[in-house]
Amino acid sequence: MNIGIGWIVGMASCLGGFLWLGGHLEQLFVPQEYLIIFGAAIGTLVASNKWRNLKSMARAFIRIFLPSHGGRAANLGLLCLMFELLQRIKRDGALSIESDISDPKQSELFAKYPTPEALAQANPTELETIIRSTGFYQSKAKNLIGMGRNVVDRFAGVIPHEMEDLVTLPGVGRKTANVLRSVVFDLPGLAVDTHVGRLSRRLGLTTEEDPVKVEKVLNGFIDPPEWGRFGLRLILHGRRVCDAKKPKCGICELEDICPATLMPSKSKAK
Repeated sequence: MNIGIGWIVGMASCLGGFLWLGGHLEQLFVPQEYLIIFGAAIGTLVASNKWRNLKSMARAFIRIFLPSHGGRAANLGLLCLMFELLQRIKRDGALSIESDISDPKQSELFAKYPTPEALAQANPTELETIIRSTGFYQSKAKNLIGMGRNVVDRFAGVIPHEMEDLVTLPGVGRKTANVLRSVVFDLPGLAVDTHVGRLSRRLGLTTEEDPVKVEKVLNGFIDPPEWGRFGLRLILHGRRVCDAKKPKCGICELEDICPATLMPSKSKAK
């Protein structure tokens, strides 16, 4: 409805101003000019974007003219579900949601919130409870609202999958963006958490402490399709074997090639 009204007002204003200045309508209808203008614009758009981005643009453009099946309640429910998933990743690591993603029908998390609408229709205090349990709930709530507005206003309600777009969303850094890319979208993405950073240094893969620099080093010698799986393997090994304070070097499959095993025990725990 709003789109139609907007088009009518815009076109009426343009034509009205043109006629007011003494113009003739036939001067506006020159097929050759339209071919040049729109052809050049479409050609530039295609040449400067990947096919994946073009498909996303086409789907978003079509959705403009379709009736919305969401609304404020659905968007709020989706944001709540995303927030709980990200909090579980932060608390328990990326592997903690592997079963939820691979088998959502058996997931306790999705059983609690089977649809965004179901979550949004819950008691309003439920959202506050979810956010309060993590601390700093006011700033996080602000980020959630900002994230929702950005997704709706800038990405037509579709969660973006490009790194440069994801990191512009409030509260989303490179680690979260890489988790979404690798786990949700099945795209290259290596999330560097404390386990990935620690094991990378212990194995002599890098000396960098900054997560962004660690990611850059690791990406340099790993094939992009393996980035996500490599990160998950390091996380799993770090949680089960290569503990931060008490690494279980005696049962580690990498003991014979790990430089850290040659160091004093105090250095191993670094």
